[in-house]
Parts: sequence; structure tokens; C-alpha cells
Amino acid sequence: MITLHQFGPAFGLPNASPFCMKLETWLRMAGLPYRAPEMRLSALGRAPKGKMPYIIDGDKTISDSTFVIDYFLGDAPSTLDATAYAFLANLLWVPVESPLKVHARQYPQLEAYCRRMRERYYG
Repeated sequence: MITLHQFGPAFGLPNASPFCMKLETWLRMAGLPYRAPEMRLSALGRAPKGKMPYIIDGDKTISDSTFVIDYFLGDAPSTLDATAYAFLANLLWVPVESPLKVHARQYPQLEAYCRRMRERYYG
């Protein structure tokens, strides 16, 4: 089984890191079984690039969310959806104001997209 090493939930999001959230969203979209143990600092020390997320699949350890997704399926349309959701949800729902957030809120379809993704893959 795949072991996903990532940060934990924060700010009401599955993950405060868009990269971690992208990878977990993609794993859920692909229907791949995985486990995500509670984050420990020692896991960060074992990360190939010293960053989260990374996976362990058998004897392979792979870091960088894009490389992990490519490792499983190559270039697939769901990669874009996982990336867009991860970044937009962090932009729209983390309680930090910014000019970019104000601008993004002018497009209700962005928030609707994020709600659909959350309901489908995290609901």
C-alpha cells in the first residue's frame, strides 16, 4: 500500500499545503488505496528533497507531487484538477486576506468548483 507523508489538516482544509493537498486529492480521484500516517518531524528528515509531500510505494520513495502523479499515470487530465483545487482552496478558504483572494472572490465559479471537489473527494 502507498504511504503518503504530508502535513496534517489546517484552517478547515484537508491540508494547508497546496502541494500536499494536490497529491492527496489526486490519489482520491484515482481511487488508489493509501495510508497517511500522522505527520512527524522525522518523516520530513527522510523526505528525498527535505520537503512534503512524498510517498513510499514498496521500495521506492518519491517526492514532489507532480513526480508522484507522473509515477502512477503519466500526464493525465486529473493532474490539473488536483492542482487547481489545491491552490484555489488554499487561496479562497485560508483565513488570510490578500488582493489575489479579493480578486478570486469575484468569480463565484471558482468557489463552486472547490466545493464540488471537496464534496466529491473529501465528503
